[in-house]
Amino acid sequence: MTIPESKPNLDNLRIDRQARGEPGRRRWPWLLVVLLAAGALVVWWLLRAGSSMEVATATVRQEQLGPGHRSASVLEASGYVTARRKATVSAKRTGKIVELRVEEGMRIKKGQLLARLDDALLRRQLALAQAQLEATRSTLAEVKVRREEAERNLGRTRNLLAAEVATQAQLDADQASFDT
Repeated sequence: MTIPESKPNLDNLRIDRQARGEPGRRRWPWLLVVLLAAGALVVWWLLRAGSSMEVATATVRQEQLGPGHRSASVLEASGYVTARRKATVSAKRTGKIVELRVEEGMRIKKGQLLARLDDALLRRQLALAQAQLEATRSTLAEVKVRREEAERNLGRTRNLLAAEVATQAQLDADQASFDT
């Protein structure tokens, strides 16, 4: 018995595109709806951000009643209060605040202490500067003593040179020491 050779049937391997429809045609209406909704949202947001709230102002006058008539003055109003002036507060030096003596909205007076900064670093710098000052003063005292000694030696050498006991070289050395 012989088996007939079968040829592979490639027609069965094709994709039927008409059964599913084209993928781009299904998505297109939904994409259009999403874009229109996003555009409407952006327009609404821009219109809302550009609008400002209108504030009405009014002048309050006290009611003038006849003599002997007592009236309880009551004013009821709603709204918000804005400050006439604003002040910016800053310190001459930066640092860590260790004490804050005011809160937002408090009344303050000129010269009132608002806050206290940590001064530990400044105290150490002051101690160092004072130690350097003392060292410089002691160095200055030592230099004054050496100058006086050089001045005395220069005077002696001049006297000895006048008596022809010292040489010009000794006088020049003592003059250089004094100048130094």
